[in-house]
Amino acid sequence: MKTIFVVTTVFIFLISLNSVFSQITDDSYFQQGLNSLKNSDTSAALIQFNKSIDEYDNPNSYYYIALILKNAKKSEIILKAKYYFKDAIEREPSNVEFRYQYALYLEYLDKIERADVFSLKQAINQYNEIIKINPNYSPAYYRLGLLKYKDFIDFNQSSRKTNQTDILKYGNYSLLDRASIEKQQSDDEFNYRISYNEIVKEDFYKSEKYLLQAIDTDPNNYDAYKTLSLLYEDADENEKGLKIISKVINYQPDNYNSYLISGILNYKLNDNEGAYKSFRKALSLMPPEERKDFMYNTVRILLSALIEEKKATLTEEMLNGMINNYWINKDPLLLTEFNERLLEHYVRVAYSNIRFAINNNNNIKGWQTDRGEALIRYGFPLKRIKLRQWTDSALPELRENPLPITYVKTEIWFYNDFTLGFTDQFLTNEFKFNVLDLGNRFATQFPEDTDLIVKKELRKTKPEDYIPKFKGPLFDLPYSTTQFRNESNHTMTDIVVSFQLQVPDKDAKYSINKQFITGLFYHDQNFRPTYSQRDTINLVQDNSKVCSSTIKTLPEVGNLALEVIRKSDEGVASYHGKLKIKDYGNNNLNVSEILLATLIEPGNKKTGLVRNQISIEPNPSKQFQKYDPLYLYYEVYNLELGIDRLTDFTQQLTIKKIGNETVLNKFLDVIGIGKGGEKIMLSSNYRTLEKDPQIYFQLDMSNYESGEYEVEIKIIDNTTKRYASTKTKLIWMK
Repeated sequence: MKTIFVVTTVFIFLISLNSVFSQITDDSYFQQGLNSLKNSDTSAALIQFNKSIDEYDNPNSYYYIALILKNAKKSEIILKAKYYFKDAIEREPSNVEFRYQYALYLEYLDKIERADVFSLKQAINQYNEIIKINPNYSPAYYRLGLLKYKDFIDFNQSSRKTNQTDILKYGNYSLLDRASIEKQQSDDEFNYRISYNEIVKEDFYKSEKYLLQAIDTDPNNYDAYKTLSLLYEDADENEKGLKIISKVINYQPDNYNSYLISGILNYKLNDNEGAYKSFRKALSLMPPEERKDFMYNTVRILLSALIEEKKATLTEEMLNGMINNYWINKDPLLLTEFNERLLEHYVRVAYSNIRFAINNNNNIKGWQTDRGEALIRYGFPLKRIKLRQWTDSALPELRENPLPITYVKTEIWFYNDFTLGFTDQFLTNEFKFNVLDLGNRFATQFPEDTDLIVKKELRKTKPEDYIPKFKGPLFDLPYSTTQFRNESNHTMTDIVVSFQLQVPDKDAKYSINKQFITGLFYHDQNFRPTYSQRDTINLVQDNSKVCSSTIKTLPEVGNLALEVIRKSDEGVASYHGKLKIKDYGNNNLNVSEILLATLIEPGNKKTGLVRNQISIEPNPSKQFQKYDPLYLYYEVYNLELGIDRLTDFTQQLTIKKIGNETVLNKFLDVIGIGKGGEKIMLSSNYRTLEKDPQIYFQLDMSNYESGEYEVEIKIIDNTTKRYASTKTKLIWMK
């Protein structure tokens, strides 16, 4: 009688209890064993199955004992399952289910018993035997395709390091500086061997072939579809991948994982709208707890410093508000219907969960791993290198340590200004931030303590990194902001935003390519939207146009966004930032900011900017050439009226070339002072009826050399002896 191994683990078999065994009608022990399994009593089931073996030598009983032992907790019991699988197969060699479960078991052994180097090869042999018995057995093709896919991932962009890096030579640098490993240094010092390109190609084509066969033999094998789509994504054949995963979505419209893969593939194909729709659909199909984890828990990584600072008083509601404000603030293009920064986050989280998840007893999600944290914080690296595990071939007597040294499997991620290393010490796919001390028998292949760098420095000094990815190219947009007191409500401030649209030379002769979508947005200090203006502008006759808008707001530190989409190539200009709004609402003497213009005239024109009956054509570029008119416009507030009901003030104008301490004093032509065409005599001393005069004049800089200049205007109220000043910069090109 075979020994009974008592297993306390209670589990539910995923395969049908009635689908795989041959009928032995008078074997009541076997049937009693099945009934015990249905009641989750594995101990009783083992007793009955062993009786069945003693009495009938039932191959199904061998098989079910193997399944029970396979699911035990102790490895010594798990290893016993092999003999029962073999006994079952020996008695029914053509039973493909016996062989299939045995092959899965061998794959499992390969994970838990790394010293067993033959298990995986034996599993592959079993899958091939299954195909010989039943050429239409789709699961066997799928497993072969999956194993080759894993080989492809392991070898793709991988190298073999052949020397040990001198770690001590980096000791004189700061942590962050030490993390910045230049490409040439890595190529020279690590002495990479060229990636096994032929092996990689072979693995790709074999994986593709097996997965396509799995689909061909069973069109409902959705795991094969998903793996094939990921294979194509890894090989940068994203269109093929999207086509494959779209079939899964058609067959399984409620499977959110397929939409996550679709989102990643659309994103890599630069279809941001398609990607965003896929992620929104995936989120709508997720269970509530998983959706919360995806949308909120993953963002805590980016806000960890702020959360730590406020943890004593932070409520769930406050955290949700903090996250919502974070996404509003980070949205790089408000003109679109979706948030590109949020989309990037979705891609990073989905990729982490699909690629980096650790499926062990703890079931760690991909975003919770060290590689997941790095990806969520800093995005996809510019370059990613894998170093395969190897053992030092030097004789033990030639080393200080007599034990063989294993250099562990390593990944190196290169970013613009730093480099991160990850190690998989036990080949479980559980990559950790690299540390320098791995014990006596293991050594790292990366010379920096990434764990220390991230935890002590990077998380604080560089909590995240994001470069917007738009459908079209980025282009420069000349723009300017100028602040004035609001004419009707002096407690409010007007922000005049001017920008210049320019048709590219290649589109100048095509009228259909002269359309621009513009957007101007303002959010207050709490990220509440208070101003939004969207326009579609067609430059039918001209190839250039200056546009101006005025935002009325309270003095605060707000958030301004100016955006333009050029329809000819979907090019984007996007400028976002905080803006400190000046307070002109007091009774002090104040001067507005200076607005540079190409033309200023009395009267209210239908186009351009109008400030209290004065028409202005701003020059947002602040660049002027020799024959360009150069006007300055500004406003003075709260001059004191004298006993003669006139103001008395002095204007001091200083022009200084930046980089040159010499002050250039020159009398400049004055076109006008005041509104409605009213003029006063040019003098250092002015007298006017207005407490709040508008002042504009034209500068003649034809005799000045080219360069950048600072223009400062200082107003002195001769009645009260108070003064105020304002300044701006311009570029003069002679």
